[in-house]
Amino acid sequence: EISSVIQIPLTVSGRIKGLKDIYKIFRSGGDKISMNTYALKNPKLLSESSKIFGSQSICVHIQFKKMNEHLYEVFSESGRHRIQIDLIDWVKEVQDRGAGEIYLFSIDNDGVNEEIDYFILEKVRKICRVPLIYGGGIRTHSTINNLMNLELDGACISHALHYKKIYIPEIKKNLKNLYKNYINL
Repeated sequence: EISSVIQIPLTVSGRIKGLKDIYKIFRSGGDKISMNTYALKNPKLLSESSKIFGSQSICVHIQFKKMNEHLYEVFSESGRHRIQIDLIDWVKEVQDRGAGEIYLFSIDNDGVNEEIDYFILEKVRKICRVPLIYGGGIRTHSTINNLMNLELDGACISHALHYKKIYIPEIKKNLKNLYKNYINL
Protein backbone atom coordinates (compact mmCIF):
# COMPACT_ATOMS: atom_id res chain seq x y z
CA GLU A 1 0.00 0.00 0.00
CA ILE A 2 2.80 2.43 0.86
CA SER A 3 4.67 1.88 -2.41
CA SER A 4 1.53 2.71 -4.39
CA VAL A 5 1.18 6.21 -2.89
CA ILE A 6 4.77 7.48 -2.70
CA GLN A 7 7.09 8.69 -5.43
CA ILE A 8 10.41 7.88 -3.76
CA PRO A 9 12.31 4.59 -3.44
CA LEU A 10 11.06 2.46 -0.56
CA THR A 11 13.64 0.65 1.57
CA VAL A 12 12.27 -2.05 3.87
CA SER A 13 14.08 -3.26 6.97
CA GLY A 14 13.31 -5.60 9.84
CA ARG A 15 13.22 -9.36 10.30
CA ILE A 16 14.70 -10.19 6.90
CA LYS A 17 15.89 -13.74 7.57
CA GLY A 18 16.43 -15.13 4.10
CA LEU A 19 15.94 -14.92 0.35
CA LYS A 20 12.26 -15.79 0.70
CA ASP A 21 11.67 -12.63 2.78
CA ILE A 22 13.55 -10.52 0.23
CA TYR A 23 11.50 -11.91 -2.67
CA LYS A 24 8.31 -11.12 -0.75
CA ILE A 25 9.40 -7.51 -0.08
CA PHE A 26 10.28 -6.88 -3.72
CA ARG A 27 7.04 -8.46 -4.96
CA SER A 28 5.13 -6.22 -2.53
CA GLY A 29 6.63 -3.00 -3.93
CA GLY A 30 9.85 -2.51 -1.98
CA ASP A 31 12.75 -1.10 -3.99
CA LYS A 32 15.54 -1.95 -1.55
CA ILE A 33 16.02 -4.01 1.58
CA SER A 34 18.23 -3.21 4.54
CA MET A 35 19.60 -5.91 6.82
CA ASN A 36 21.32 -5.79 10.18
CA THR A 37 20.78 -8.68 12.60
CA TYR A 38 20.47 -11.46 10.05
CA ALA A 39 23.39 -10.14 8.01
CA LEU A 40 25.48 -10.47 11.17
CA LYS A 41 24.13 -13.96 11.91
CA ASN A 42 24.54 -15.15 8.32
CA PRO A 43 26.88 -12.93 6.24
CA LYS A 44 26.45 -15.30 3.28
CA LEU A 45 22.93 -13.90 2.93
CA LEU A 46 24.48 -10.59 1.82
CA SER A 47 26.58 -12.31 -0.84
CA GLU A 48 23.67 -14.42 -2.10
CA SER A 49 21.13 -11.62 -2.16
CA SER A 50 23.43 -9.13 -3.90
CA LYS A 51 24.16 -11.71 -6.63
CA ILE A 52 20.48 -12.48 -7.14
CA PHE A 53 18.91 -9.04 -6.80
CA GLY A 54 21.87 -6.75 -7.53
CA SER A 55 23.91 -4.79 -5.03
CA GLN A 56 21.93 -1.60 -5.73
CA SER A 57 18.95 -3.13 -3.90
CA ILE A 58 20.84 -4.60 -0.92
CA CYS A 59 21.64 -2.26 1.97
CA VAL A 60 23.15 -2.91 5.35
CA HIS A 61 22.00 -1.12 8.46
CA ILE A 62 24.94 -0.90 10.87
CA GLN A 63 24.29 0.10 14.46
CA PHE A 64 27.49 1.00 16.27
CA LYS A 65 28.63 2.17 19.68
CA LYS A 66 31.88 3.72 20.89
CA MET A 67 33.36 1.30 23.42
CA ASN A 68 36.54 3.27 24.18
CA GLU A 69 38.73 5.87 22.54
CA HIS A 70 39.89 3.50 19.79
CA LEU A 71 37.15 0.87 19.57
CA TYR A 72 33.77 1.11 17.88
CA GLU A 73 31.68 -2.06 17.81
CA VAL A 74 28.67 -3.27 15.87
CA PHE A 75 25.39 -4.17 17.62
CA SER A 76 22.21 -5.94 16.55
CA GLU A 77 18.61 -6.25 17.74
CA SER A 78 18.07 -2.48 17.66
CA GLY A 79 21.25 -1.88 19.65
CA ARG A 80 20.46 -4.40 22.41
CA HIS A 81 22.91 -7.14 21.47
CA ARG A 82 26.68 -6.63 21.44
CA ILE A 83 28.32 -8.57 18.61
CA GLN A 84 31.99 -7.79 19.36
CA ILE A 85 32.82 -7.02 15.74
CA ASP A 86 34.89 -3.95 14.95
CA LEU A 87 32.93 -1.35 12.98
CA ILE A 88 35.65 -0.79 10.37
CA ASP A 89 36.08 -4.55 9.81
CA TRP A 90 32.32 -4.99 9.34
CA VAL A 91 32.07 -2.07 6.89
CA LYS A 92 34.82 -3.67 4.80
CA GLU A 93 33.17 -7.09 4.92
CA VAL A 94 29.67 -5.95 3.94
CA GLN A 95 31.12 -4.11 0.94
CA ASP A 96 33.11 -7.19 -0.07
CA ARG A 97 29.91 -9.25 0.18
CA GLY A 98 28.10 -6.95 -2.22
CA ALA A 99 26.14 -4.45 -0.15
CA GLY A 100 25.36 -1.49 -2.36
CA GLU A 101 24.61 1.01 0.38
CA ILE A 102 25.37 1.37 4.09
CA TYR A 103 23.15 3.01 6.70
CA LEU A 104 25.34 3.86 9.67
CA PHE A 105 23.54 4.57 12.97
CA SER A 106 25.14 5.71 16.19
CA ILE A 107 23.59 4.12 19.27
CA ASP A 108 25.28 6.79 21.38
CA ASN A 109 23.55 9.62 19.51
CA ASP A 110 20.15 8.17 18.66
CA GLY A 111 17.45 10.47 20.02
CA VAL A 112 19.79 12.43 22.28
CA ASN A 113 21.45 15.83 22.17
CA GLU A 114 25.05 14.60 22.22
CA GLU A 115 27.72 15.80 19.81
CA ILE A 116 28.14 13.55 16.77
CA ASP A 117 31.43 11.64 16.55
CA TYR A 118 32.74 13.04 13.27
CA PHE A 119 36.08 11.26 13.76
CA ILE A 120 34.58 7.81 13.19
CA LEU A 121 32.37 9.04 10.35
CA GLU A 122 35.42 10.41 8.55
CA LYS A 123 37.26 7.15 9.13
CA VAL A 124 34.37 5.08 7.71
CA ARG A 125 33.94 7.47 4.75
CA LYS A 126 37.58 6.92 3.78
CA ILE A 127 37.12 3.15 3.42
CA CYS A 128 33.55 3.12 2.15
CA ARG A 129 33.16 2.58 -1.59
CA VAL A 130 29.35 2.61 -1.62
CA PRO A 131 26.78 5.29 -0.72
CA LEU A 132 26.97 6.02 3.01
CA ILE A 133 24.03 7.40 4.99
CA TYR A 134 24.27 8.43 8.65
CA GLY A 135 21.62 8.61 11.36
CA GLY A 136 21.67 9.46 15.05
CA GLY A 137 21.56 12.87 16.70
CA ILE A 138 20.91 14.97 13.60
CA ARG A 139 18.95 17.97 14.82
CA THR A 140 20.31 21.11 13.14
CA HIS A 141 21.16 22.42 9.70
CA SER A 142 24.81 22.79 10.72
CA THR A 143 24.92 19.07 11.59
CA ILE A 144 23.60 18.22 8.12
CA ASN A 145 26.15 20.57 6.57
CA ASN A 146 28.95 18.89 8.54
CA LEU A 147 27.84 15.48 7.24
CA MET A 148 27.78 16.80 3.68
CA ASN A 149 31.27 18.25 4.16
CA LEU A 150 32.42 14.74 5.10
CA GLU A 151 30.97 13.64 1.74
CA LEU A 152 28.32 11.42 3.24
CA ASP A 153 25.60 10.60 0.76
CA GLY A 154 22.63 11.18 3.01
CA ALA A 155 21.25 11.75 6.47
CA CYS A 156 18.53 9.82 8.24
CA ILE A 157 16.55 12.17 10.46
CA SER A 158 13.65 11.17 12.65
CA HIS A 159 13.54 12.65 16.17
CA ALA A 160 14.21 16.23 15.06
CA LEU A 161 11.48 16.00 12.41
CA HIS A 162 8.92 14.31 14.66
CA TYR A 163 9.41 16.88 17.38
CA LYS A 164 9.54 19.79 14.92
CA LYS A 165 13.08 20.91 15.72
CA ILE A 166 13.77 21.18 11.99
CA TYR A 167 11.50 21.00 8.95
CA ILE A 168 11.96 19.33 5.56
CA PRO A 169 11.33 22.52 3.51
CA GLU A 170 13.98 24.34 5.60
CA ILE A 171 16.44 21.47 5.08
CA LYS A 172 15.88 21.60 1.31
CA LYS A 173 16.29 25.38 1.24
CA ASN A 174 19.50 25.20 3.28
CA LEU A 175 20.96 22.48 1.05
CA LYS A 176 19.91 24.29 -2.10
CA ASN A 177 21.66 27.46 -0.92
CA LEU A 178 24.82 25.55 -0.03
CA TYR A 179 24.98 23.33 -3.08
CA LYS A 180 23.07 25.30 -5.71
CA ASN A 181 25.68 24.51 -8.36
CA TYR A 182 25.50 20.75 -7.72
CA ILE A 183 21.92 19.76 -6.96
CA ASN A 184 18.42 20.48 -8.13
CA LEU A 185 15.94 20.26 -5.24
